[in-house]
Amino acid sequence: HSSQNEQDNRYYAKLAKVPMLEPSDSQEAYELMAYAFDISERFDTPVLVRSTTRISHSKSVVEVNRHRAASVSQAGFQHDVGKYVMLPVYARLRSPLLEERLVKLTTYAETFPLNQIHWGQRHLGVVTSGVAYQYAREVFPTASFLKLGMTYPLPQNLLRSFASQVDRMIVIEELAPFLQESIQAMGIKVTGKEFIPRIGELNPDIIERNSRTAGLLVETSPRQIGTAPELPRRRSCL
Repeated sequence: HSSQNEQDNRYYAKLAKVPMLEPSDSQEAYELMAYAFDISERFDTPVLVRSTTRISHSKSVVEVNRHRAASVSQAGFQHDVGKYVMLPVYARLRSPLLEERLVKLTTYAETFPLNQIHWGQRHLGVVTSGVAYQYAREVFPTASFLKLGMTYPLPQNLLRSFASQVDRMIVIEELAPFLQESIQAMGIKVTGKEFIPRIGELNPDIIERNSRTAGLLVETSPRQIGTAPELPRRRSCL
C-alpha cells in the first residue's frame, strides 16, 4: 500500500541476476529468511525475499527452531573496488563471475527444500508460489502441485519432470506471467494468464470463476437434500 502503481517486482531478481525466495505463509517467511542468509554467504550474493500484500498482512502461529546453529563471522568490511565499484573496466571482469554464480544457483534450485511437489491426481498439475499457492489448493484440492519457494532461478529439471508426469500443466500467479513465460522459454507447454487475470490480487473466488470458464472445473449440480423417513408409530401399552 506504499505505492500508487501496481508493479511486479519479481523482474528485479531477473534483471539483477540474484536469487529470489517467496513465502506462501508466515511459517515459510520465517524459514526463508534463514535460507536467504545461508544462500547469501554460500554464493556471495544478495538475496531477494519477496513478500506480497496478503503475506505481509497475515499472521499465524510459527514453529521456531531455537536450536538452529548460526555461524558467527567476525564483523568487518573488506574494501574491494573491483567488486563494489562497477565502472566499465571492473564490470567486464565481474560479468563472467556473475554468470558463473547464476549457473551454480540454478543447480542449487533443483534441490532447494522449499521447491516441493505435492502429488495428487495427475490430470492437472499446478505450478505456483506465494499466497497464490494457498488459493489454488483451495480451488483444486485433488490436483498435483509444484510449489516454488525459490522463483528465480527456476529448477528446470524439476519443472520438466513434473510436466512429464501430468496431463495438463497450468501456472497460477498474481500480476504478470513471470513464471509462465520462464517455463515456456524452457520449451514446456503451460497455460495460465490465458484465463487468470493480470491485474489486481487473486483470491479463491477469482481463480475458481476463471478456471471454470476455461473448462478446468466441471459444473456440478447442487446436491439434492432428501426428506428423512418418518419414524414408525409407537404402539401404546395400556
